[in-house]
Amino acid sequence: MRKYLFSIFVIIFSLTFTGCNNSEIKDNKSNINEKADAVSHSTTKTETALEFDEIPNRIAVGTVSLAEIFNELEIDLVGVPSVTSFPLPEKYKDLPSIGMSMSPDAEILASLKLDAFITDAALKDSLNENLTNKKIPTYFIGTSGYDEIISSIISLGDTFNKNKQAEKIIKEIKDNEKKALDKIKDKSPQKVMIVFGTPKGFMLATDNSFVGDLVNRLNSKNVTSSLETHSPFIPFSQETVLEMNPDVILRLTHADPTTSKKMFDKEFAENKIWQAM
Repeated sequence: MRKYLFSIFVIIFSLTFTGCNNSEIKDNKSNINEKADAVSHSTTKTETALEFDEIPNRIAVGTVSLAEIFNELEIDLVGVPSVTSFPLPEKYKDLPSIGMSMSPDAEILASLKLDAFITDAALKDSLNENLTNKKIPTYFIGTSGYDEIISSIISLGDTFNKNKQAEKIIKEIKDNEKKALDKIKDKSPQKVMIVFGTPKGFMLATDNSFVGDLVNRLNSKNVTSSLETHSPFIPFSQETVLEMNPDVILRLTHADPTTSKKMFDKEFAENKIWQAM
């Protein structure tokens, strides 16, 4: 079968609004909570609920995707992550920068006198100890998986009394999922390889990544599905690539898309393994 090569330059949130689970969205708070519980039972990787004694007022977020979600929920912030490649929502663009998502500046966070610093649960292992020691009130919420994002949006809407905004977001997700699935209902499943590129090198995205989850939901199969791993991204060898023999290769960049794209172009132009595919 002919191999197709696509380049994808997106952040997690730009994919978020393309799908949903199959639950019906209700109009009252109790039904939203029931839906959050149902989704969270299917997601065990990371946190999908936040608990506060009272609604935080001074909040900073650690990732662009969370800034996008908070913007859609109409929640004010006092700090946002540093960005080099993706624009922040207009309402947040002049806010203080707290540093890069993977290494936020604890001194800046402390200076903001935060009620809550909220960041991605995938960063918990690397950030929690240092931020706790610096007495930064830090909370982690999951955005790695499809159901996880929906559950997190519901949880944030509930926590900040933004239930109507959360319902609107999820309805858009659900409507877009139906459109996507209608487009592919007569298409044959594809075997897909997702090559994740950073300025430091390449890895394969697994079913535990957001884009890997999307591939499986779109009636196709991620080539890493048979591997036993809990990691969203794994290293690979050239021999592995040949053995997997995908129908489609997706190229996903991160952090610095311009640099990563140059790496991709060079690698795929010069490496005979990719040329053979």
